[in-house]
Amino acid sequence: ATPDEPQAPAGPEPLFPLVMPMETLQGGKTVRTYKMPPGTLRAQYMLRTNGRPLKAKVEVFIGPARTTHTCNVDSMNGKESPVRGTIQFKANTDPMLRITTTGQDTFPVEVGMTVPSPTRSEEIAAITTQTFDSAPVKMLSQGGTAPNDNVGSVRSFEVPADVDAVQLVTWSRDVGKKSLK
Repeated sequence: ATPDEPQAPAGPEPLFPLVMPMETLQGGKTVRTYKMPPGTLRAQYMLRTNGRPLKAKVEVFIGPARTTHTCNVDSMNGKESPVRGTIQFKANTDPMLRITTTGQDTFPVEVGMTVPSPTRSEEIAAITTQTFDSAPVKMLSQGGTAPNDNVGSVRSFEVPADVDAVQLVTWSRDVGKKSLK
């Protein structure tokens, strides 16, 4: 296997492949779109850098103008803190994943995206459901606008200094079936 070929997941909660094919997007609002194959229910992505700031936006489009998911990423070090995500799509839609670099021209981002097999997608669904249902902290985040930012509801979580990694699951399952930004 080559270094960028997807490999079997590993770890106590094997949610992501160890390696996925990566490509470099130059900074300065470079856009990469991924059209999902028919019947795709989930996609997984990874964003990282060589140690420089990681600034990007991940969006899911249904059709030409409807954005159903937006995730803004702003990290000081994309090597120490890469971002991995799993996105679930509604059945019978025609989704497209769009990743845009939002940093300066000198801040390239390495991007990887993979569509799991139907069997693997079911496994990911079970892991996600178990993680969400057993989470010790849940917080409702409702729409609206935040002062000065106009970005909607903002929630903060205290992360102790000795924590190496954080797993965040956001889901509109319990509150509705609308878009998640």
